[in-house]
Amino acid sequence: MKAIIKDAGLEISGEDVERITSGKDRYTLPLTFTPGMARLLGFWMANGSWKSGTLTLFSTDRRMLEKYGVLSKAEFGVDGIIRKQNESTWALEIPFVLLPRIFKALTGNSRKKSKRGVFPSIVYVLPEEHKREFLAGHFDGDGYLKVKDGRIYSAGFSTFNRNFAEGIRDVLLQAGVVSSIRVRDYDEVQHFKGREIAKKGAAYTVAVIGGEYLGRFFGKIRPWRSDLSNWEELYSKGYSNLDVIPGIGERLRKLRKRLGISSYHLQKTGLYNPIRVKLGKREISRRNLLKLLEAYEKEAKDKGMYEVLGEIEELRKLAEGDVFFDRITSLEPAYIDYAYGIINSETGNYVVNGFISKNSSTSLELGIDIGTIDLVVLIGSPKSVNRALQRIGRAGHRLHEVSRGVMIALDRDDLVEVTVLAHNARNRRLDRVKIPKNPLDVLVQHLLGMALNKVWDVEEAYRVVRRAYPYCELPFEDFMSVLKYLSGGYEGLEDRKVYAKIWLEDGRFGRRGKMTRTIYYMNVGTIPDEAKIRVYTMDKQMIGTVEGEFAERLMPGDVFVLAGRTYEFVKSRRNRVYVIPREGVKPTIPAWFSEMLPLSFDLALDIQRFRGEVKGLINRKDNRKDTVKVLMRRYNIDEKAARAIIAYFREQTRYSTAPDDETVLVEEVEKEETWEYFFHTLIGRRANDALSRAFAYAISKWKGCNIGIAINDNGFLLRVPKEARLSEGGGEGAFPD
Repeated sequence: MKAIIKDAGLEISGEDVERITSGKDRYTLPLTFTPGMARLLGFWMANGSWKSGTLTLFSTDRRMLEKYGVLSKAEFGVDGIIRKQNESTWALEIPFVLLPRIFKALTGNSRKKSKRGVFPSIVYVLPEEHKREFLAGHFDGDGYLKVKDGRIYSAGFSTFNRNFAEGIRDVLLQAGVVSSIRVRDYDEVQHFKGREIAKKGAAYTVAVIGGEYLGRFFGKIRPWRSDLSNWEELYSKGYSNLDVIPGIGERLRKLRKRLGISSYHLQKTGLYNPIRVKLGKREISRRNLLKLLEAYEKEAKDKGMYEVLGEIEELRKLAEGDVFFDRITSLEPAYIDYAYGIINSETGNYVVNGFISKNSSTSLELGIDIGTIDLVVLIGSPKSVNRALQRIGRAGHRLHEVSRGVMIALDRDDLVEVTVLAHNARNRRLDRVKIPKNPLDVLVQHLLGMALNKVWDVEEAYRVVRRAYPYCELPFEDFMSVLKYLSGGYEGLEDRKVYAKIWLEDGRFGRRGKMTRTIYYMNVGTIPDEAKIRVYTMDKQMIGTVEGEFAERLMPGDVFVLAGRTYEFVKSRRNRVYVIPREGVKPTIPAWFSEMLPLSFDLALDIQRFRGEVKGLINRKDNRKDTVKVLMRRYNIDEKAARAIIAYFREQTRYSTAPDDETVLVEEVEKEETWEYFFHTLIGRRANDALSRAFAYAISKWKGCNIGIAINDNGFLLRVPKEARLSEGGGEGAFPD
């Protein structure tokens, strides 16, 4: 059929298919992959085979196979045949040639699917109902329950195929059920029809341990096995007899003693009795452990014993984490030998104090595979919630792992910033993202890249471009103007050395010239090149370079640092800056950090509000001792960080006022030849750049002099000559009503 369609030059889509039949139109295949097919696929992967166009399912449960026979009749119109294989096993044969071909293709067309088959990727993208039916079918085929003292503490799936085991684990995870894979080696002899067959290899178990996840598992699937007819009544939620942390009893006893809590008090308040755990008479479940830790935490905070909160938090992480405690034998720190230096010249990895570390910059934000990372450490604030989550997300970059990151504040101002940033990240308060609308400069590059690939019809190319969200409302006139520009259709372009790169004729366009491809690959991208300005002494000795944006702010007499020395700016000519050395003179303008990413506007506004909140806390006359506790509770920081922030704000308010979302502080500082005005706006470097230029322009017109500018995320500086000192109120005179 495929060959005929190809020879006839036809194209057939799913909408063109009315029926898929087999067996002289007796059997019909559904046009879409149904939940019933997903259930059959799961059972067949667990305990099925194929032969001569017949799909066969095996089980010791005849009544269950009869249900699968009814399912095949409803799905395909096929009457399944149940035959007895041996004394204990029955087989359901489904004579539908299309079904084994589909299932074989989904599992890699391997002759031995039980060991060499691949997990069908289609299961990952199926709707939730299909996934539930798939898991139920697989459980019917080879699932198990483990019971101890009349209670179920584990359920799972068995397979000889590691690929199948990993796939089932991932599908369970998509359903919100965490499981673990266990491996058992076997070497045994089986007897079949008078023959001895040696079996050797590995068996895999996908286990769901008791507790919350086992409860979810029972709620997700519905097996058809006869021995599980009372499925809903089998499991008592939240219990696992083997959910154990090694030494938990002793650790809880020490905590209880430090907090001064009696076991009698715990029992009276309806909490768990840790004494029975300590004596080994009983183990504690995650649910009860979390309730106990919650009570301990409240007691510690009420008594001001913040030193024990770390131990409580560690136990909570273990209780809430995706760790299967019945497999842990001990918890001990492990150390690599102390060493320093590069251990891999290709990756640039270091071993420092026993940790393998990787130095990186903004490459953590690229969408590339950068290897296995356990922890991301951010030195200083990343300046954006989105940026922090993107970088930290490189750790634990796996489907079933948790990303972990640490932000190290460089000073107290940085501490305030990362406190707000981490709080926003935990509460999913992300920075707003603005998507440019109809950016024609980017469209020019895309259209040229398209022209390199093939000759395009204008209408077809316009439809392709409109499929991208930024161009979904692109007017056809603008689209044609870009094509006209690329084809050199505007007068005067060649005078500016802008030459045609495509041809545009009769509603079609394509590449022009052999060098177009080279020009495209050498210039594609939207990140502008930062011009480097060479710096010379007056006797024309080159001493280094500065960035163009820094050079344009320099004024005669400015002193700045370059290569560890101070220089005074004299003049600029063409693309050169001329200076004279000024050893020992204090710089008059701050250092330039253009490559440092700017503070996001939304985060800046939240920091303003945080400043106002802290000011309100320290100005309260009642319960001033509770200020630190309030900050710790609201922003989930430790006592040292909270005290540092409070001390920082108290020092500022002792001598001035702390700027916040309702107050802009302007400080005036007298220098030898200038007055400097510091505007504490805290709106991010980009906004401060625009605002400082507006102020400088207005004040220069008002005072008739040149104005120096310096900016950062927290505000901007204006430098005016001594004779042009501003009046009370800063630059208000520059902005008359």
